[in-house]
Amino acid sequence: MTWKQTGLWLIVAGIIFSGIGSCTARSAARNSSASGETGVLGIILAEPVRFESVTVTVSCMFQGWRGPCPTAPPISRSDWMITDASGCLYVHGPVPPGLDSAKPSGEKISVTGVVRLKKGLPYLDATAVKK
Repeated sequence: MTWKQTGLWLIVAGIIFSGIGSCTARSAARNSSASGETGVLGIILAEPVRFESVTVTVSCMFQGWRGPCPTAPPISRSDWMITDASGCLYVHGPVPPGLDSAKPSGEKISVTGVVRLKKGLPYLDATAVKK
């Protein structure tokens, strides 16, 4: 791991542990409005090159194939979406056990993965997903 990746990992870890990446709209809205900060997904979306190849863990809402991401799936039609109060990212990897990509209900999940870029757009290459 390079110094740059280590530094970015520490920044992301601080963001996650400070609660900015919270799934609940109430706490995400409180964090965003009270301090002017952006959620984890919004930070990744705003500076995707900065996070390329960095492993992150995000607390978010499962959106399956019906989320608000404005682009097509980056790798395959099986890619699915996650959201927090600040944005939407695709995830490439297995769907969490017990969840249905065709019928998402906004379940709270935690996704660990490596931020990858395809045509300049970020997505998560999942290494672990928990309900």
